[in-house]
Amino acid sequence: MSKRQLDFAAMVRRVAFVLALSFARLASAADTIEAPHVTVSLVADATHVRPGGEVEVGLRFVLERAWHVYWLNPGDSGERPKVTWALPAGFEAGELVFPVPERLVTKGIINY
Repeated sequence: MSKRQLDFAAMVRRVAFVLALSFARLASAADTIEAPHVTVSLVADATHVRPGGEVEVGLRFVLERAWHVYWLNPGDSGERPKVTWALPAGFEAGELVFPVPERLVTKGIINY
């Protein structure tokens, strides 16, 4: 892996750790974490969860120019985002869901 990829992987791990700590409280305003090259917000479709209810949460990545986040299938050169949740008793987290990637052309090479 290149230094940039290693830096990005370390940043993703730091962000995932901080997000796991912040999930215990859902807020009406997004919880935001700033790390080198990225700002990540935890967003939810509700401010409260009823017993037995569901809430969808998402991660919003705002990246510096020329940086990107890998998709579910990162190919040969990347690492997909991973989240380790620290959930309150009785909570369960489902699998991560990713939006369809956008086509990215860099120096004639097509990536997604």
